[in-house]
Amino acid sequence: MRTMCAVAVAVAFVDFGCSLSFDTGPLPSDDGGPQGDTGAPDHGGTPGYDSGDGNSDTGADTSAPKPQPPKFIDKSTDSAESVTVLRGHKPPGALQGDLLLASIYVKDAQNGITPPAGWTLMDQRGLTDCGTTAWAYHFCGNAEPSEYDFAIKLERDFLRIAIVTYRGVDRVSPIGQHVVTDFVDTLFYGPVSLTTDQPNETLVMMVGNKSATGWLTPDGMNLRVNADALGVFDEPRPNAGKTDSRTATSSGSASDSCGDVQLVGLHAAPL
Repeated sequence: MRTMCAVAVAVAFVDFGCSLSFDTGPLPSDDGGPQGDTGAPDHGGTPGYDSGDGNSDTGADTSAPKPQPPKFIDKSTDSAESVTVLRGHKPPGALQGDLLLASIYVKDAQNGITPPAGWTLMDQRGLTDCGTTAWAYHFCGNAEPSEYDFAIKLERDFLRIAIVTYRGVDRVSPIGQHVVTDFVDTLFYGPVSLTTDQPNETLVMMVGNKSATGWLTPDGMNLRVNADALGVFDEPRPNAGKTDSRTATSSGSASDSCGDVQLVGLHAAPL
């Protein structure tokens, strides 16, 4: 039987002129890449593979996505005269989890401003014969009211409030660095800057001016509110560190102008 098998194989070689090949399957070290099977892994552009040889990888980028700077969503503005309660409204686009940032101006006196329950008052400034500015923040809940009442200690005839909404703010640590600068007898509110402490923050600039009738947007920033005494601007800051100097320009009379600039860094929510 062994002799006959050998002859049969020989006849196949002679009659058909073909050569035999034996497919033993891929070598254990072959991963199916386009290179030859030399016994070493070729990885054939395996996504995310790093050979460690210092050359660029041909695989897909597997780096983790980065948090995005908080995004402006919407705004509301309100005014009042001769009241001790200043009412602001929730911006229409605000949703549960969004940050509400309120900027308030009360004309002509140092005053006391108390936010409603659930709000955090971050700063309140009073300048003699100028007015009082304040800002506060609040995260929207699942049963959010449509309006908010801020108590004013002394009744005055000129009050303004702007509420802006940002999405993607860190709920645990929403506010980064904050600086405030006072200005008197000038239409130029700046230059001002701060040093952000995290990458991908949104820098918010809030200005209040006793005599302003409008604002010009600082270079490099976006206009969000332009409501006579109040202005709000913002810009994304992809890298941590000192921001560029910004100046907001108000209309009106310089000799009767006074107020301040608040700069606030908003932390991005982690992914």
